[in-house]
Amino acid sequence: MSLLFKNIKTIYFLGIGGIGMSALARYFKENGCIVSGYDRTPSKITAKLLSEGIDVHFDENTEFIPNDVDLVVYTPAISKTHKEFVFCKENNIPMTKRSEVLGKIAENKFTIAIAGSHGKTSITSMTSLLLWENNKILSFIGGIASNFNSNFIYDTDANIL
Repeated sequence: MSLLFKNIKTIYFLGIGGIGMSALARYFKENGCIVSGYDRTPSKITAKLLSEGIDVHFDENTEFIPNDVDLVVYTPAISKTHKEFVFCKENNIPMTKRSEVLGKIAENKFTIAIAGSHGKTSITSMTSLLLWENNKILSFIGGIASNFNSNFIYDTDANIL
């Protein structure tokens, strides 16, 4: 795990049900962290996170934020007036944007980033499949890849988490 996250044991996500946030939640769970978070509404993604042992709640309630949280990751979809966001700021809990976390994970790693208007998920899924076949993959996808049934793909034998 990146040196930035080496001492992270408990991580909380504001907007955990988003496609990018849920992949990051899975990444930290695979790295042995205690992961939980808030999302506005239940979805297939939040149901999958719950089934994977990640606590998700849907009420704007600061009591669900773990007392020992080391880092809060938030998405721009969370309002700066959101009760939990305000609570974390006022209590000086370390907070960072999803994009910054993704950048730190990719830092010092060979990275393929796919951008554009249309087809990003398809191309990323195809690229991930090629890398999977060569046992070198850590992939965050902006959609659920049907061949993996996930938006987070990694090879447990490649020691790349």
